[in-house]
Amino acid sequence: MPLGDGTGPEGKGPSTGFGLGGCFQKNRQTNRFTTGTGTGSNILTTIILPLGAAVVTDLLRPNSALRRIAGGVVSRIEERKRKLLPKP
Repeated sequence: MPLGDGTGPEGKGPSTGFGLGGCFQKNRQTNRFTTGTGTGSNILTTIILPLGAAVVTDLLRPNSALRRIAGGVVSRIEERKRKLLPKP
């Protein structure tokens, strides 16, 4: 990168030369959903999307684990409210 401005040799853009300089690595942009080291480390596609799909699949079942957990939490909260609130 002769001028160090991202234009590459003869203004044709980055990574258009012989690959002798370090311009490609210096000007590489990273996505905020990746760790910045290649496509295999994309957090969005390796963790978030599969986890979201598993949650949706579980919630579509009538007797899902997440429904049982949420129901248990709600019933405990209601039970504590009954104990703490004065009876009319």
